[in-house]
Amino acid sequence: MQAFVERLGQLGYASGKNLSFETREASGDEARLAEITGELIAARPDVIFVGATPTLMALFKQHSSVPVVFVIGFDPIKLGVVKNLARPDGNFTGLFNNATDVFSKTYQIIRDLLPDARREHI
Repeated sequence: MQAFVERLGQLGYASGKNLSFETREASGDEARLAEITGELIAARPDVIFVGATPTLMALFKQHSSVPVVFVIGFDPIKLGVVKNLARPDGNFTGLFNNATDVFSKTYQIIRDLLPDARREHI
């Protein structure tokens, strides 16, 4: 978040001048999460930034009319939030950490390059 705010500053956006941030915390309470996301949508901000999958899904269930940008650890296509990553369609877009796919591919490359390699336990 700090890097994001710093970059916005470099682009001419300053908190309190032409930018404001509001954060909410549900502390794992799903009922509170639904309430918070409803409040956020009702406030009609220019954009909602989401860093947690449960929050993203709560916004998605409420059919957010506000653009939502997410950074999550789960595949948003499999979650049903976007149709595809290149053209997400609708009000939801963002990034996800596809480390599982990367790990599988890295493992396969190692096996291809070193077919006789073995793991030893110490």
